[in-house]
Amino acid sequence: MGRPAVPEGGAAPGARRAVPAGASLPASAAAVVLASTSAWLVSIARPRPAGPVAIVAAIALVVGHAARDRPRTAFAAELADRLTDIAVLGALAWRAFGPSPRVAVAAVVLLGTSTSAAYVASRARSLGYSVTDPPWYRGLRVVLIGAGLAAGRPAEGLYAAIALAASAFAYRWTEVSRQGGKPLPSAVRPATEERR
Repeated sequence: MGRPAVPEGGAAPGARRAVPAGASLPASAAAVVLASTSAWLVSIARPRPAGPVAIVAAIALVVGHAARDRPRTAFAAELADRLTDIAVLGALAWRAFGPSPRVAVAAVVLLGTSTSAAYVASRARSLGYSVTDPPWYRGLRVVLIGAGLAAGRPAEGLYAAIALAASAFAYRWTEVSRQGGKPLPSAVRPATEERR
């Protein structure tokens, strides 16, 4: 049996790489650890130091996505992306709930928007659509959050990240709509349809 297909956005075996082979899993794990550290700093009311830590986590996310070359590393990179959002945005929403409701609401809105955009991309690929993202997209979202924290303006960083996540959602939806009319893969085709 041949090697599994290269995931969307991953590097083909033997192709020239911007990052070393095998870097995806360690980078994805580092992103989660750094994001958790940033979340802890936010939870103890240290948002300014949390910002640079979140930015380093963003760099690790980019490396994890750029280096993925097989389904396992692609899955780890996607999981790290979601866990990073949950950690940082969850801490922000919890900490800001009382003193700064607009930051709390913006964190929840961003979490919902980025999760929806990720779901659209994942579901579209499972149905055979081609939806690609540059690796820096995920990193930029976290950089915006981190920059807002470091500058003492978390709401503005969140608003910019919401705009980015919403544009990603719209782009992915447009890509799927543009490719409309593709037949469903046999794995997801209803059984009644297959018996015809």
